[in-house]
Amino acid sequence: MREYLYIDEVPDIVMKAIQLKIPSGIYNIEGSENFTIKEIANLIMEVTGFNKNLLNFNSLEKWDTGMKILMLDGSKLEGLIGLKSCEKLKDTLKEYLISNKL
Repeated sequence: MREYLYIDEVPDIVMKAIQLKIPSGIYNIEGSENFTIKEIANLIMEVTGFNKNLLNFNSLEKWDTGMKILMLDGSKLEGLIGLKSCEKLKDTLKEYLISNKL
């Protein structure tokens, strides 16, 4: 399980932190959704119209099984600036597909 953040949201979050002159420190930017790699692949197949049956996850060698969940706690930064990631992966994929970027 991994957390994902749409990169276009990062500049707005960073600028808001700079404008509010928050104290120097380490802050996490938390993603708005969590997915397994399989879920992301299926979502991409769905959005692009490809047949999900083309995927065969049982044949893949898994190398990151030691870290089952990788998610950040962004509540510290969100509490200071009142802004967090909110883009949904499915919507972002559709935008890329429409603009012929995918």
